[in-house]
Amino acid sequence: MKIFNIFFLIFISLASVAQKVTVSAKTDRTQVSLNGFFTFTITIQYEGRKPKNLQMPHVSELTNFVVLDQWSGSQSSVSIVNGRMEKTQSLAYNYRLQAQKKGTLKIKSLEVKVNGKVYKTEPIMMVVTKKQNQAPPSSSPRSLFPKNFSGIDPFFDSFFNNTNIFPEPLNAKQSVKLKVDLSKKTAYVGEAVKANWILLVSSGNVHYEIQKNPKLQGFWKEGVASNPHGQFLGTSIIDNVLYRKTLVDSMILFPLRRGKLKVDSYVLKVRSVFGFNSRSKNKTTPSQIITVKPLPLAGKKNFTGAVGTFKVTASLKEKKGKVNEPLSYTVKFEGDGHPQFIKLPKIPFPDTVKTYNPVEKSKFNSNGKNFKNYEIIFIPKVQGQIVIPAFQVSTFDPKQGVYIYHQIPSFQIKVGQGNQKVEEELHFFDNEKQTSEGTDELQPLQPMVWPFFLNHKFLMRCWLFFYTSLSLLFLLLVLWPLRHRKKTVKEKLKNGLRQVESLIGNKKWKPSSVKLISLVYLVLYQFDTKNISTDWLELVKKLPPSLYEKYGLSLIQIMRSLEKLSFAQKTLSDEQALEKVKDLYQRTEKLLVELLYTSGRKNL
Repeated sequence: MKIFNIFFLIFISLASVAQKVTVSAKTDRTQVSLNGFFTFTITIQYEGRKPKNLQMPHVSELTNFVVLDQWSGSQSSVSIVNGRMEKTQSLAYNYRLQAQKKGTLKIKSLEVKVNGKVYKTEPIMMVVTKKQNQAPPSSSPRSLFPKNFSGIDPFFDSFFNNTNIFPEPLNAKQSVKLKVDLSKKTAYVGEAVKANWILLVSSGNVHYEIQKNPKLQGFWKEGVASNPHGQFLGTSIIDNVLYRKTLVDSMILFPLRRGKLKVDSYVLKVRSVFGFNSRSKNKTTPSQIITVKPLPLAGKKNFTGAVGTFKVTASLKEKKGKVNEPLSYTVKFEGDGHPQFIKLPKIPFPDTVKTYNPVEKSKFNSNGKNFKNYEIIFIPKVQGQIVIPAFQVSTFDPKQGVYIYHQIPSFQIKVGQGNQKVEEELHFFDNEKQTSEGTDELQPLQPMVWPFFLNHKFLMRCWLFFYTSLSLLFLLLVLWPLRHRKKTVKEKLKNGLRQVESLIGNKKWKPSSVKLISLVYLVLYQFDTKNISTDWLELVKKLPPSLYEKYGLSLIQIMRSLEKLSFAQKTLSDEQALEKVKDLYQRTEKLLVELLYTSGRKNL
C-alpha cells in the first residue's frame, strides 16, 4: 500500500509543476506602403526545459498579406539577482510579409499551441499607404530610369554638360553591363570577402529581374543589410563611355575550405528601352576564382577560431561572493570576423569552484562590429580567497598573416559563508543533471515491521510469497510493453522515406515536404549531444567539422527549399509542387543516408 501512495504523491507533485510560457507577436514597423514588405515575429518565451510539443499557426492564410520568406532562431539569457540565478529562453519565428491592400489592415490574433495549451497573440494594426514600395528582388522587375536632372544627379550632369564624351552612337548591346566586384582575390580560410554585383547602364530606360542567384558552394555567406538593392553607386567611364552604376546584390563571403573556390554566375533578365524600341536579354557575370589559403601552423597556439581583427576581454560581475552562491564570468570577442567560427577557450578555473554550461550570445553586423560572449556561471565551494588564473588565447589577423595573442588577466574573489540550498537552483546548467531532468528518485522504504498477529512462521512465509508474486506481476506489467526492440535511427529513416514515397505516389506534396523536414531533424538530432537546439540551422552548425564541410551547405539549401514549399501559396499548381518535392526527396534521401553511414557512429 505504501508503494502506491508514493507513486500517487510523485504524480501529484509532477502535475503541479507548470511551465511558465508567454507568447507575443510584433512587427518591425506600424506603417508600410502598398506592396511594401515588413517583418512579423511570433516569440515564445519560456523557463526551464524547452517545449516538446509546439504547433505554430498558418501565417500564410492571413488576409491582405503575402508571406515572402520565413526564418527562425533561439536565444537564452541569464541574470543573477540577490544571489539567485534566473534563466529565460525564447524561440522567435519571423515572417516577411507584403501588404496587398491599402488602408488600416488588421493582423488577426493567432493561436499557438505549446505542450497542448493554446496561447493567443494580440492583434496588430498596420497602416498601408497608397505610395508603393520597391518590390523585393525575386517578385518584380526594378526600374533604373534616372529621374534627377542637371545639378542633382551626377550621371545626368555629365550627360548634359559633356556630350562629347561619347565618340560614337550607342547601341543596345553595349549600353548594359553586369559585373561582380570582389574586395580581394586571395584570402585565408574564414576571412571576410565582400562581393558586390553591379549593373552598369550607359543610356536608355532599363528594368531588370533576377533569373539565377549564385550557389557560392564552399562559402558561408551573409547579406549586407546596409546596402539596399537598387542603390545608386555613382558613375564610371569604361572604354570612353559613361556608365551609371547600380547595386544589384551585396554579400560578405567567408571561405570554409582551402583551395580555389568559385564565385559562380549571377544571371539577370534585363529589358532595355530606347525610344519606342525595347529589347530583353539575359546578362551573366563571369565566374570569379578566389584562392583560399590555409591558416599557418606556425604560432597556432590556444587558437579560438577567430579570423579577423579582434579584441578579447574578460570580466567578473562581482569580486565578492558566498559559498554555493552563483557568480558570473564573461569572455567577450569583438571584431570584424564572423562570430560563428569562434569557440570557447579553455579557462583554467581552480578546483575550488564548480562551473556550469556557458551561455552563448553573438551577433553579426555587416559593418564589421561583431561580437560573441561566453558567460560562465560558477559557484565557490570553499571560503577564503579564490583566484581565477590569467591565461592566453590567440586570434588570426589575415591582414598581417600572423596569430595575435591576447592576455587575459587573473581575477581574485573573496568568498564568505553561504547557503547550501542555493546550488540546487542551478541544476539545469549541469551536464550530468540535465540528462536526468524531470525524473524523481524514490526514497528508500522503511524496514517492514510485522504485526504481532503474524509472527507465526507459516503466515510470514505466506505474506512473503504474496509480496514476491505481487512484485513479479508489477515488473511484468512494466516490462511487457518494452518487449519489442527499439528501432535504430537508420530503421526510422528507412521507414520515413517509404512514407514519403507513398505520399508522393498519392500526389500529396505538402505532407511530403513536412515529413522530409521531420526526417532531417531526426538525423540532425543525433549530433546534438546537449539536446538543447530547436532550430534546424543551429543543428546543422553542430555537425562535426568534416561532416559540415561536406554536407552543411547542401543541408541548408534543402531545408530552405522544403520550408518554402511547406508554406507555398495556393496559387502554386500541384504539378509544379509535386515535381519540386520529387527532386527534393531524391536529394534529401541521398544526403541523409550518406550522413548517417559516414558519421562512424555505431549506435545509429
